Amino acid sequence: MSNKINFKIYSVDGKLYSDEIDAIYLNVPSTGVIGLLNGHTPFTAMLDIGTFYIVKNGVKTYFAISDGTINFINNEAVILTGTYEKEDELDRERIEKERDRALKLLSVIDKKDTQAYENASFSLKKAINRLKLLK
Repeated sequence: MSNKINFKIYSVDGKLYSDEIDAIYLNVPSTGVIGLLNGHTPFTAMLDIGTFYIVKNGVKTYFAISDGTINFINNEAVILTGTYEKEDELDRERIEKERDRALKLLSVIDKKDTQAYENASFSLKKAINRLKLLK
């Protein structure tokens, strides 16, 4: 019997990452940081913009996500998210441009236009989250 977890992360644009891992550590808004290992009880939670990491053979791999859900059952962890990027996919220049564009939009948007303001705020939060992984 394997001591691994079958891990998958899907984004709304069809991107998929899949691997057999030893553990996953993530921040769950209602709980705090949790670790899921082989044999963990079933678990489901909502996820915010944030980062998490998986461990495989002692090596950590970090991810940035925009939001989503995690479902863990029978040693299978599935994250459904709007967007995700692995740490080695992050492009500092592109992310800084996205951050700057969001900041500029926030400075000119009428706060009464709640949809535009929320979209720009979300873009800024996503950029800041991804930049944290690049430090």
